[in-house]
Amino acid sequence: DGSAALKAALVRDDGQALPLETGGLRVVNDPDGFRRLVVTVTPRGVPRGDYRLRLTLASSGTEESRSELAVRVD
Repeated sequence: DGSAALKAALVRDDGQALPLETGGLRVVNDPDGFRRLVVTVTPRGVPRGDYRLRLTLASSGTEESRSELAVRVD
C-alpha cells in the first residue's frame, strides 16, 4: 500500500538505544534527483553527550532502511 513507518533513536556507545519522538515527516525532491526525508526529532530527557542518531524506515512488507549519523546533545 506504499505506507512507511519511521523510527528514530539516539544510540549510546554501549549500544543502548534511546527512542525519540518524531514529527513532521515529509519527502522533498531535490534537484540532484534524490528524494530526501525531512523529519523533526526531539531528544526530551536525554543526558548530554555524544550519540549516533539512528533513523529506521520500514515500508510495507519486509523492506527496511537504516541510516546513522554522529550527533551531540547539549
